[in-house]
Amino acid sequence: MDERAPRSETVGRGELFFFSHAGANEAFSGYGLTMQPETDELLVGPLMIDRPHPADPDWLPEVEATFGEYVLVAMTPGGERGIACQMQIEPESLPHLRQFPGEKAAAIQTALQPLLANPPNPTFTLRWDDESGNWRSEFAATNELPEEIRQVFEDFGYGCLAAEANVGVVHVCHAADSDIEGFAGKPVLYQWQLIEMPTAPLVRLELTILDRPTNPYRFESFLNVVRGAWGCSMKGHSSWTCSGQLS
Repeated sequence: MDERAPRSETVGRGELFFFSHAGANEAFSGYGLTMQPETDELLVGPLMIDRPHPADPDWLPEVEATFGEYVLVAMTPGGERGIACQMQIEPESLPHLRQFPGEKAAAIQTALQPLLANPPNPTFTLRWDDESGNWRSEFAATNELPEEIRQVFEDFGYGCLAAEANVGVVHVCHAADSDIEGFAGKPVLYQWQLIEMPTAPLVRLELTILDRPTNPYRFESFLNVVRGAWGCSMKGHSSWTCSGQLS
């Protein structure tokens, strides 16, 4: 591999990064393309599973049980294997990601492009371990909704509601798979309103997904900032309302 290129200040989607080893320009444990602009914390590509030792034969059945099907690829002339996956890089390990110029890197970048359009299911968190001088990976935690929110959607169907998370208040939207497929790449408009009410003010969020020019998909969410109660509704393709309070 050629000498490392200077790290660009602005990261775009689809840029190629290698999981290098400290002090060894020729050694790497995988590589991937950035999945989002302005960050290299989420990559997609092959992660070496036979370094520093061949993968435990019991590990791949765990991958299949957790994520479903997986794809293995040969990554070295000696046959060391990699698994196609999404990789979440811990922030303190980002300095160990490297970019290299040259035709070989460009060819790898081109070959990985289909993974951006159809990311594989296996997802791992990665960190550089100074003690062992290797990259360590773990299964990424699955993004499962809390039971209270799942129960609301089971009882009322599609819609949007506000919920408290570790990053603050988030708005969780639920729609049919056929509608979600139509959301991809469509513009989204949003509007916040503070509504004065007799007992307490309400914060209203309206999301409009312009998937159908004459009948766009709309989500609404309401939050009582004093009592912590919520309400939600969906307009556009159909109508839906609910109200309640999460404990």
